[in-house]
Amino acid sequence: MEKERLLKSLDFGQVDAESENNLTDLFVKTREFERVPDSDTQLIKGAKGSGKSAIFKLFTEHEDYAREKLPNKFPENLSIIKATGGESFKTVLGEDLKNLVEEDGFDYDKFWRLYISLKIASQIGSEGYSATDELGTVLQKLGEQPDHRVLPFGKRMWQAFIGSPPTNGNISIKDLTINFEHESDIDIRQLLLQEQEFLEERNKQVWLLFDQIDELQSQHPEKRKEMLEALFRTQLSFMRDPFSNIHLKVLIRSDIWKDLSFVNMDKFLGKQINLGWNSGILIKLINKRMLSSPEVKEYVSDTISKDLDADIVDQYDIETQKRIFYAVFADQVYSGPKEADLFDWIRDRIKDGLDGHYPRELISFCNVAKENQIKENPNPNKKLIEGNSVKDAYYTVSEQRVNTYLGEFGEIEEHVNSFEGMRQKEFTRDELSELFEDLSPYGDEAITKLYELGVLKPKDGRGRNADKFEIPPLYRDGLGLVLRGRP
Repeated sequence: MEKERLLKSLDFGQVDAESENNLTDLFVKTREFERVPDSDTQLIKGAKGSGKSAIFKLFTEHEDYAREKLPNKFPENLSIIKATGGESFKTVLGEDLKNLVEEDGFDYDKFWRLYISLKIASQIGSEGYSATDELGTVLQKLGEQPDHRVLPFGKRMWQAFIGSPPTNGNISIKDLTINFEHESDIDIRQLLLQEQEFLEERNKQVWLLFDQIDELQSQHPEKRKEMLEALFRTQLSFMRDPFSNIHLKVLIRSDIWKDLSFVNMDKFLGKQINLGWNSGILIKLINKRMLSSPEVKEYVSDTISKDLDADIVDQYDIETQKRIFYAVFADQVYSGPKEADLFDWIRDRIKDGLDGHYPRELISFCNVAKENQIKENPNPNKKLIEGNSVKDAYYTVSEQRVNTYLGEFGEIEEHVNSFEGMRQKEFTRDELSELFEDLSPYGDEAITKLYELGVLKPKDGRGRNADKFEIPPLYRDGLGLVLRGRP
């Protein structure tokens, strides 16, 4: 019963940062995390599950923690502003403007400049600058909420800013004045310049940290592409003077970034972070989560004869990390001198075709393996989690990856379904072209899309131009391949 109790207390945490209530206790500092505050970091790219939302949450909701972990990396007088996409425009703008944005001819460039200027104005107001009369009404419309969302910001408010102005002349917030042009449009650039002047005079910096923007117009890839390209064009304009006190930092999925195309896109070279994980960091992540349970920490400490501190577990050397991990997990999935160690076995089965392996699938693997162990044998003779429980977790993880990740790409749904029942894991380019010949996209375009999503792994080192591809283990069972042998 002792091991069953330990198993039930073992918790590897949530696969997504949004659902993690104690993220600061479980977070493992990475080199990429350390680079986020750098002044030349404008773009943070990563695959789904690579930790973008964890970074966003740590800098926006746990700023004190981020400052503690990264001393001397932040400007002293800094405000960090959340700018999220959410599941739809409704999260950012309200239902009325969501509907308006979806109309043809919507000016995305103007929208982003207005959105940014209002976000900054809202932040200034939240820090103690207030007004009455007309500006007080405007600030109320901007939605002075605890999370500083620009809500409610519906169609009538948009028309007030972009259509007929609410008043002639100026409305002021102490030193900050919103200047409306004499006939129609709000002078957004003038507003931004005044905000820059306001910040500069007080030696203040603001960061707008964008996350979940890939969820905007997620069902309409072309509209999403148009909107995101407008955002990055806007961001480029903020990299130059006179907006030296306003910084935009955008987190985006790597595959979506690859689909974008806009003038001066190369300006982001040298200003971006690519989120990646190696085996050493991944095992630290799992160990820190295991040891968050006091009972498990005591068990592991006794097993390896070392007094462990859960708060600094990620600082232990790699040999200690392995001892911690294998105090809980079996040494191997399959016994034998030529068989892989269990952690390496898992790593190889969460790796996509681009050789990326990320926390989301690793955490899921460990959680499912734990549940399997409790169902099959809650009182194992040796390790808490045996090899069979880990092996059986593979099938669930593969299905989850296909259903949750690939399920977001409606344009390749039929391509994904084409693999159902196939009795091979390797395909020539010609075989893939034939498989997709009646679909859209087809041919090289379809192959390239699946390659960029990590579904196809090139076999000859030529990347997307390979003559032969393999389906990585991560996707095989989820795609419905019928293969002999071990998973």
